[in-house]
Amino acid sequence: MSFTSHQVTFKEAGFSSLITDYVSANPALADYFAFSPDKKSLTKAIESRKNYHVNREVLVNSLLKQYEATVFNSDWKSSPVFQNIQQLGKSETFTVTTGHQLNIFTGPLYFVFKILTAVRQAEELKKMFPENHFVPVYWMATEDHDLEEIKSVNVAGEKITWQTNQMGATGRMNTQGFKETLRLILKKFSASKNEVFIRSILETAYLKNNTLANATRSMVHELFSEYGIVVLDADDPVLKRQAIPVFKDDLQNHTAFKEFKNLESFEKKYGLQVHAREINLFYLQPDSRERITKNGDGSYEVVSTNIRFSPEELFRELEKSPERFSPNVILRPVYQEMILPNLCYTGGPAEVHYWLQLKKIFEHNKVFFPIIALRNCMMVADSINSKTLTSLKLNWKDIFDDVNVIANKYIREKYSDKLDLGEAYHQLELAYKHIKEKASAIDITLAKHADAEQVRLKKRLAATEKRMLRALKKKNETDVQTIQQLKDSLFPGGNLQERTENVFPFIAEYGKVFFDDLLKVMDIFPQNFQVLSFDSK
Repeated sequence: MSFTSHQVTFKEAGFSSLITDYVSANPALADYFAFSPDKKSLTKAIESRKNYHVNREVLVNSLLKQYEATVFNSDWKSSPVFQNIQQLGKSETFTVTTGHQLNIFTGPLYFVFKILTAVRQAEELKKMFPENHFVPVYWMATEDHDLEEIKSVNVAGEKITWQTNQMGATGRMNTQGFKETLRLILKKFSASKNEVFIRSILETAYLKNNTLANATRSMVHELFSEYGIVVLDADDPVLKRQAIPVFKDDLQNHTAFKEFKNLESFEKKYGLQVHAREINLFYLQPDSRERITKNGDGSYEVVSTNIRFSPEELFRELEKSPERFSPNVILRPVYQEMILPNLCYTGGPAEVHYWLQLKKIFEHNKVFFPIIALRNCMMVADSINSKTLTSLKLNWKDIFDDVNVIANKYIREKYSDKLDLGEAYHQLELAYKHIKEKASAIDITLAKHADAEQVRLKKRLAATEKRMLRALKKKNETDVQTIQQLKDSLFPGGNLQERTENVFPFIAEYGKVFFDDLLKVMDIFPQNFQVLSFDSK
């Protein structure tokens, strides 16, 4: 199996103006990033990163403990992952990081695209800077508490849901109740040639590990360990201790909240992806993650609980138990860059948007602001879809339009001779020019009347053209239905494929070679959306 890549601009693919401006280096965004997302910035980023301290010993020890507490199919210490963790203890080693929630069974395809983009970046960086070592990292969003967003996955047209009512940080949730969920997904692959491989990965991950964090680490490791991807859970008291100064500043000075008031021009042009609160921290308990707020009298409270703190009590709590304090989307990136020797953060369009809002907060806290990279955005089209597109004489960029727009283009090109009314419009222009001249010679006020009549006739001609188009579409109903089927296949539920489909059907059909072939066509700093067409061999 191999892919042919078809490039579609992000604008053609319907991405936001911020993304199209960012990848094209629009000067309007220059104040919101430290390094442009291109190879030219890498040397500068590496040199700058050296000026920021990272406690590598704490990082390595935390990772080793997390991996030792996880159950894998094989000996993880014999994999490149173990070597990469050890390399993190050395000053010449840097990370490239991506992050995501703990979606069951990896969730949508773009989860895989994120991880493989980081892998591709690490590989390319090693070629460019052989004297250094580069480690791809998957940052698990273990403290996120949005269970609804992660507990379901679409697999081969069916929605599979983990039935649980647990609350709090999702990484801490136990994996009880996964047996039935596993049965549903494995049933999908019972006849596939890679069923045994999939079964071994998922049963080990979700039935032999007690927490969703460890289950996710196990699954990701078995899928991507050969690429050296290191999986980090930052919900760790030793790691959190390093962020105490940032957390305390947010509680006392509300820096992020104040800095967001300076984003008026950014907001006017692009809108805000996230909004800072006065306090951007949650309080973590075994079964809850609730916001911390400040009262008018200077005291603090935890929303939806009876927990109250005086300022002195809260700061003692922070010093004593930093693991109970959880950063939200505003402060989590700052915490991340404090504990990792990171050069680049790779995320989806929404993540790029909100990271570009954070530069001043990083500067205030004297934390390194990394290169912000867009992950590879892709669509995989099978041989049937490719043949259909070719038979309809459409381009890959056409499929991003509305079905009616695609169908109209198809009909217009197929019946260009019958629908071409250009000559009729031209003759109309000439006729009314002549009429207007004669009318004006009699009475100058008749010129406006002639213009109005011309406009009315043009509208009638356009209406006739639309009727002709509708009639031809009806005559070609089968082709129009084929266009609809193509659109539905590539945009399930009306959404981008990468946001809906799961990776395991591809693994079931092609095995892990699917990842190798994706890597071959990935860019470290993608400039376009890619449609990947392939033929099975």
